[in-house]
Amino acid sequence: MPIWEDKDEMNSVYGLFCDLLEANSPYVLGQDGSNLPKIVHIIAETFYRKSLPEDSPCKPRLLNLLRMVQGNVGLFQACVASMPPELQQSLQEVLQFN
Repeated sequence: MPIWEDKDEMNSVYGLFCDLLEANSPYVLGQDGSNLPKIVHIIAETFYRKSLPEDSPCKPRLLNLLRMVQGNVGLFQACVASMPPELQQSLQEVLQFN
């Protein structure tokens, strides 16, 4: 993850990813949410690369997941701090305009 080359499988893969995150799967989130920085990075890169089509049902789900993390300002800032500037910009844009 993220994937951007296999257009046929993207909705399925991201759908499963969203299912696991929405279910608070410890296998994805890691112990005490230790994988959240990587998860936010994956989502940011997904939006940066425009991996999903505009009408993908996964886009609003990913945005909702980002907003949930964003609700904890300190945690969100910690997740974003280690990202390259272009991914930070992409996150800022997608959260601002959606």
